[in-house]
Amino acid sequence: RIVQIYHVENEHATGMVFAYVADARIAFVSDLYSPGGSVDAGNANALAFYRGVMATGLDVNQVVGGHGGVGPFRDLARVMATVED
Repeated sequence: RIVQIYHVENEHATGMVFAYVADARIAFVSDLYSPGGSVDAGNANALAFYRGVMATGLDVNQVVGGHGGVGPFRDLARVMATVED
């Protein structure tokens, strides 16, 4: 499998990235967003991850978190799209 790495501009730490496996449509992220729970529209780090994914135009279906959670990207997108409007 090919794993692509993308930089994410954010307030948490310099050099943050997320990984993407295109054939599985899975993104892996740590610290910026913890999937599988409720999404806080005020979370600047989650917004940064969302913006990073949207800027790449990737077709992300699932997000795997570095701290254990797994969830659909649409959960994050639904909330963060309201912030962006």
